[in-house]
Amino acid sequence: MKKKICVILFCLLVFLASAAAVKTEAKASTTITVNQEMAHIRSGPGLDYGIAGQAGLNDTFNVLDEKNGWYQIQLSAGKSGWIAGWLVEKNRSGNAADTNSESISAAIVAVSQLNVRESPSLSSATIASTSYGTRLQIVDTKRGWYQVRLADGTLGWVAGYYVEQEQQAQKEAKGDQVMLLQDQTNLRSSPSLSASVLATGDAGETYPVLKQSGDWYEIQINGGTHAYVASWLVQKSTAAGRANQKKPGIKGKTIVLDPGHGGEDHGTTGYSGTLEKVITLKTVDALYGKLKKAGARVILTRRDDSYVSLPQRVEISNTNRADAFVSIHFDSSQEVYISGHTTYYFHRRGLSLANIIDKQLSNSIRTHDRGVKFGDYHVIRENKQPAILLELGYLSNPQEEQMMLSKAFQRKAVAGIYNGLQEYFQ
Repeated sequence: MKKKICVILFCLLVFLASAAAVKTEAKASTTITVNQEMAHIRSGPGLDYGIAGQAGLNDTFNVLDEKNGWYQIQLSAGKSGWIAGWLVEKNRSGNAADTNSESISAAIVAVSQLNVRESPSLSSATIASTSYGTRLQIVDTKRGWYQVRLADGTLGWVAGYYVEQEQQAQKEAKGDQVMLLQDQTNLRSSPSLSASVLATGDAGETYPVLKQSGDWYEIQINGGTHAYVASWLVQKSTAAGRANQKKPGIKGKTIVLDPGHGGEDHGTTGYSGTLEKVITLKTVDALYGKLKKAGARVILTRRDDSYVSLPQRVEISNTNRADAFVSIHFDSSQEVYISGHTTYYFHRRGLSLANIIDKQLSNSIRTHDRGVKFGDYHVIRENKQPAILLELGYLSNPQEEQMMLSKAFQRKAVAGIYNGLQEYFQ
C-alpha cells in the first residue's frame, strides 16, 4: 500500500513540474522591447521597489511573469527584474525584436521632416525624406523601426517614435462625437491629406461620427453631407463616456511641472545676464503652490538648482502617468527685437492642452502670441502623457527680459497656465 502511495505522489510531482515548465516556456516565448531612451528595472512590480538596473531604447527581454501592469524579465547571469508595462512594447512569437503589426496598415509622419533610411538604424544612409502628416504604408517592423513604402514605390525604414500608427480595421462609431481643436480645420472628401476640402470648422464645434477609417473619422456635416477629419485634429467622445464621465475638475489630477534646465545646464542667458534656469524654477515654484491649493497632485522634475537629464524628466511623467506635463522655458534670439510667447506640442494627445493653455496665457500676460506650434523637443516627443512645452518670452529682448523678471508678469503667467489647466480638466 505504501509503495502504491509513493508511486502516485511521484507521478503527481512529475505532472506538476511538467506543467510549471510548460507555463515558464510559454511566458519565455513572450518578449518586450523598451520604447524609452532610459527605463528603470526594479526589484519588484512597483515604483516603491529599489532600482536593480537600467535598460535603453530597443533593448529586448524575455518575459518570465506579469503582475499589476509590470513584467518580470530575464537579466544576465540568471538574475531577473521588473519593468513597468508603459515603458515597453509587448512582442509575441520567438522574435525578440519584431512587433506584431497585423493590425497596423500605415503610419502618419508626426515630425516636420522625417528621414527614410536604407536600413533600421540612425547611422544608416538616408534615401528619402517625407514631411509632417504624410501617410506611409507599413511593410515590416524591426526593433522599433517600420519598413515603409512611399508613394513612388521606394522602400525604406523610419524610426517608430517619429510616426503615429494607423489601425487597419474600420470601426463603426454609433453615438460617438468629435470636437475640433483648431480654427479653420479642413473637412475633406476622403480620408487623405491630399483630398479636396469640402468645408472648414472652428475649435469647439462637434460633429457626429459615422465611422472610423484608419486615422480618420467620417463625420456628418451640414445638410447631411459626409466628410472626413484627421483624428489628430479632434477630441473624440463616446456616448458611454459622456454618460459615465468622471467628475471634472483639477482636484486629484496628476500634473508634472518641468522647470527647464538646471545645475550646469544654465539654458539661455538674457540680455542683462538673467539665467533661464533660475527664472523657470521661480515660475514653477509659484505655479506649484497654486495647483496644490486647488487639490491637484503636483510633481516637480526638479526642486532646486540641480541637473536632471531629459530622459529622467520624461520618466517622471510616464511612471506617474501624468494627466498633464508642462515644461516651462524662456526663449532667445540673435534678433533682440523678437518677442512673445510660444506653445509647443509633439503628439496629438497634447494638442488640446496646448491650445487651451496658449489661449489662457495670451489672455493673461497680454504679450505677442506666437501661437501653438509643433516642436520636436525630447521632453514632449518621448512623453506618453499629454505634454506641452511653453516658451514664456524672449530673454534676449531687453524690454521683455525686464518685464519677465517683475512680480506682476510672474503672477500673470502663473494665472494663465493655471486657468488653462482648470479649463482643460473641465
